[in-house]
Amino acid sequence: MPWKKTQLTVILIGETGVGKTAFLSLLYNVCAGVPLEEWAPVHLEANEAGGSKSGSQTLGPMMYTIPCENGSTLRILDTPGLADTRGVEKDEEHKAAIAEYIKNHTETIDAVIILANGTNARLGVATQYTLSMISGMFPHSLVDNIGFVFTMVANIFSFNFESLSLPQELRNARHWKMDNPLAQWLKYQEAKKKDPPVDEEDLDEMYETVSKGYRKTFTHLIDLFTWLDDRQVQPTKEINELYEMTMTIESSISNVVSRLEQTETRRAALIALKAQIAEQNQIKNINAKYREIISKADWVHEPTKAHNTLCVAGGCYSNCHLACNLPFTPDRGKLANCFAFQNGSPRCHVCGHEPADHQHYRSRWVQAMRQEVITDKAARARFKSAKTASEDLEVMKQEMEKTIRSYEEAIRKDQEQLGALCLRYSHLALSGSFAGVISSTIRVLKMRLEDMKRKGQSKDAQDRMSGNIKILEKKLHIIREVEKKREAGDGIVKRLGGVAQSVVKGVLRV
Repeated sequence: MPWKKTQLTVILIGETGVGKTAFLSLLYNVCAGVPLEEWAPVHLEANEAGGSKSGSQTLGPMMYTIPCENGSTLRILDTPGLADTRGVEKDEEHKAAIAEYIKNHTETIDAVIILANGTNARLGVATQYTLSMISGMFPHSLVDNIGFVFTMVANIFSFNFESLSLPQELRNARHWKMDNPLAQWLKYQEAKKKDPPVDEEDLDEMYETVSKGYRKTFTHLIDLFTWLDDRQVQPTKEINELYEMTMTIESSISNVVSRLEQTETRRAALIALKAQIAEQNQIKNINAKYREIISKADWVHEPTKAHNTLCVAGGCYSNCHLACNLPFTPDRGKLANCFAFQNGSPRCHVCGHEPADHQHYRSRWVQAMRQEVITDKAARARFKSAKTASEDLEVMKQEMEKTIRSYEEAIRKDQEQLGALCLRYSHLALSGSFAGVISSTIRVLKMRLEDMKRKGQSKDAQDRMSGNIKILEKKLHIIREVEKKREAGDGIVKRLGGVAQSVVKGVLRV
């Protein structure tokens, strides 16, 4: 039947192993009006990974253009399967590739179709993670353009999926139940060629089953195409904005982590020095040590146009390769090919750390001096007017306490900036929470770590997985602390009204 639109653009997403590639072949055959007797797989072999089926078989995003029998065109963006067993870095790489492809190849989409195994009653951890990533990738404006196709559902009795197990924002999404008849058709074709031949009665039953499945699936696809045709076309600008925001949040988290580590080191040194005041009368010595502590510059991220390879090992702030020669990648393993690791060296020739301790950022490490805490004219005047050593020490003690408070205030401002970013993200993203995406990732990694232990994989591999989990848990802790403080501030404002609200908002921003 004819469509109102001359072209439909659909993003196809699904967990590895749910039959996404086979579904693409089904769409091609049906839309092109290919008779059942001539059905064949159409997915390009050049875009297949091969190897284990537990790893995503699609290497990267690929746009397929299907000329339809009704004169319209169906464009399908086939994406790599998420929840890939090769690791969270591979999923991040897939996510980056999807966002980059959308940015460069399509300005609008009609819908996002999510494939899931309909025989499972509830979402497994991997599927929860997949949906969490999807919710984090796409804006809330797309909620009416997202639909589910539940695969492997031979009949209504084999459909076990509970909609309540879906994230709240996706529970009312349209869905269709299918058992792809293409696989059955190919099995029937193989059975016809067997030697010795399969019994004719069995072949007739197989053909009847395939034909019935085809008619049922064809009806569901007509309904799916009608739904697609009725969707309001959505611009992809917000998808790109969300991805860029995710990268900015990651950089901001790194900034807060480094600031916390540096500030805590300095704060501890000042507290220790302050304790010496009660024991020593060496005001000159203490003053010199104090100046040395507070005069150290902070290492912070400075935005750059190009992406760079930075070291993220604790206490190391090395710009190991500015304007890196590699394409941007969140996969730390791939950074072994960066110029920072010359001649296949296992360690960076700049900082001496491993590839796993490096990451691509669109920023670089720079040192920034906290000028506001280095010179305090009032403290200097009090110090000069002091008449006794004990007065000298008291002035120094007060200045130290003020400096410690300024460090704590600097951290608060960093957290406030990160909180503002996360708030913008929550308003735009379908998931509504950056912390939720990180939590799902941690759950999947813990599940994989347990699997590695059961299979007796090497201690090194298990240690790397544990290290990834700890990094994400640190990020999650920071995000949750930031959100907690923001919610506490919002709670105060909500309990007040009028002029009082304005005053409190002003105080919270200072």
